[in-house]
Amino acid sequence: MPLVAELERTRDRLDGCIGCGCLSLKKCQLYNPEDRVGLKGPGPRLVLED
Repeated sequence: MPLVAELERTRDRLDGCIGCGCLSLKKCQLYNPEDRVGLKGPGPRLVLED
């Protein structure tokens, strides 16, 4: 995926968990309990794998 498209997808999804591993938003704990998605690697895993 081109970098610009990846950044746009990340921006568009910042209202919920993007799987980055930080669990900083309250919604993240609903989408990513116990930070399972963050274990897949660095970066916005839910954006990169979609």
